[in-house]
Order: sequence, then structure tokens, then C-alpha cells
Amino acid sequence: VLGFLLCWEGIKLHLHWCHKVYAPYLHLSSISVMVLLSWPVAFYLIHLEGEALQVAVGLPFFLILLCLYMMPFGNYSPCIQEKDKLGPKPSFFGHRGAPMLGPENTMMSFEKAVEHGAFGLESDVHIR
Repeated sequence: VLGFLLCWEGIKLHLHWCHKVYAPYLHLSSISVMVLLSWPVAFYLIHLEGEALQVAVGLPFFLILLCLYMMPFGNYSPCIQEKDKLGPKPSFFGHRGAPMLGPENTMMSFEKAVEHGAFGLESDVHIR
């Protein structure tokens, strides 16, 4: 719905493929499952004896459902922000450190990259 309204206002969306495919369907399916579970949970709560048990079962269910409904309001994706409101684009990123100044994927290489003003570091080392 948010994407539709943004397109309606003429804002071009630069969405990553997972934002287009997985996120909306995962969110909608989660809400659908919680809504389908709401009737059995409601009948279970009616038949529980004691307010403490009803609150202990009903409150977490209600809070999870509320969080699922409110989740889209907390999205601050760079895909829907104006270009002038984005942070500066990194000009230098240390892939494997600074391979021209030291051996790749070593602390020395990473330190050299930071000394030369790298905005970030990336390593190809995997721990098994």
C-alpha cells in the first residue's frame, strides 16, 4: 500500500529485488496467519479461568499482532528517500584492505586502508 501511494504521488521507487518480492509477501502472510489464529486464541481466552491467565496468553498475542501492523511505519529505506537527504556516497572502500600497500585480508592491509581514508572495509576471509 505504501509503495502504491508513493507511486501515486509520482515518487520513483528504486527498490532492491528483495523489497519487491519477499518483504511484502512475508509481512502480509504473517498478518494473515495471526488473523487466522485470532479466532482460536479468542475462544481459548474465553474458556480460560482467571484474568491472570487470560492476560498472560492474550497480551503477547495482541502485542505481536500490533507490531506486525505497525512494522511498515518503521521502514526508513534509502530506496524511498530523496537523494539530497541521503548521506555522502563513499568514495573509497577497502576491498580486502589496501591490497596495493599490504598483503590482502591482513590487519596491516586494513590499517593502511583506514589511514588512506576508507569509508569501510570488506574481507574475503571465512571462518569455518
